[in-house]
Amino acid sequence: MLTAQDESWPSSDDYFTRTRDMEFILGVSNVQARTYNWVEGAGGEIRIEALLTATLDPNTGDISLSHHTKLFEGTSTNTGDLDGQGWGSIVVAKNSQQPMGFEVYNTAEGGDWVKATITCTNGIVR
Repeated sequence: MLTAQDESWPSSDDYFTRTRDMEFILGVSNVQARTYNWVEGAGGEIRIEALLTATLDPNTGDISLSHHTKLFEGTSTNTGDLDGQGWGSIVVAKNSQQPMGFEVYNTAEGGDWVKATITCTNGIVR
């Protein structure tokens, strides 16, 4: 996840990179959906909340991976000032791998943004 915090001139913009490894274990005979809430703060003024959901189709073995991402910007990372959000999803076929990239921009004030790529591997866990 790459986040940019827009600063007024003469200050330079701040950029923050975060990585996270997540594992969802899904199965036909047990849990068929998992949700993960990825929350990151950046620069003392920005908070990103990415709600990720992986759902297994028991008939095909395919996984649907979706995100609802929110960008908050204010005077602290605890702000409730929602300034941008985005949604998206992909379907990852059984025994394959696929990236899901997304971008969310500060649509209220401009300048700030988050860009992320999540790679989903749908395979057998031994």
